[in-house]
Amino acid sequence: LRAWRTAVVEQRRQESGKPLPAFLVATDAVLIAIARERPRDIAALGRIKGIQRTLVAERGQELLDIVAGKPVARPGGTA
Repeated sequence: LRAWRTAVVEQRRQESGKPLPAFLVATDAVLIAIARERPRDIAALGRIKGIQRTLVAERGQELLDIVAGKPVARPGGTA
């Protein structure tokens, strides 16, 4: 999950040309909660305390795939 967040930060930096703090994508607490709770669907992901609705809407399936152990394309690239 941390590697995924780092890749998202890098993608957004490349797109905007500006640095983006990782916590604006997802806080450490949210990543820990995702790892502990292992949500299986978007609704369960959305119930995680502190998760942003935009994150669930835009990248929720990526997060679910990571939790499920599925290969996930890196943001802006390949798996």
